[in-house]
Amino acid sequence: MNESVEPPQPHIVSMGSGLPVVAIHGNGVDHRLWLSLHDALAEAGGLERWYVDLPGFGSTPALAGPSRGSRTHRTGRPTRHIASHIA
Repeated sequence: MNESVEPPQPHIVSMGSGLPVVAIHGNGVDHRLWLSLHDALAEAGGLERWYVDLPGFGSTPALAGPSRGSRTHRTGRPTRHIASHIA
């Protein structure tokens, strides 16, 4: 039986308005990594900043199901799902 499991709803912090800029953190941190750039990006103006927590990091729940590899493998799967929330 092949069941389709939807990835969890990503936690996204959105600030500002204008051209969208999506910041996705690396392994071992969450969206707060990008907040150090907040003031500079806000000063630039005309940018809508999206700070995303990948599954299993920050406020986004981990992916369901057994692990088939490294944490990097598991967090890379929901890219299209995250993009659908931003579009």
